[in-house]
Amino acid sequence: MAQHPTRTPLDDQPGVEQEVDLDLDVLRFREDRSVLIVDQDEFAEHQIRYAYPPDIVAAAEKAAAWLHGVLGDGTEPFATEYRTWLAMVS
Repeated sequence: MAQHPTRTPLDDQPGVEQEVDLDLDVLRFREDRSVLIVDQDEFAEHQIRYAYPPDIVAAAEKAAAWLHGVLGDGTEPFATEYRTWLAMVS
């Protein structure tokens, strides 16, 4: 299973997939293809409330920054290849 980089495994049990959404999201808008990292305030609040380990915080921030870059610079599969998959669900 490919793991979403801004989520973390909750538990390591054979045959069970569980993750925690770390609240940090990366959006690309269809109209102008601008890219934003959102919910950073919620992510910061939850770091304190739920005591996210520093390595998890750093990995989520790094993943969000990476996604922000590749969603905006034409890197595949985010430039055109995603359209094939989107057409299957549209």
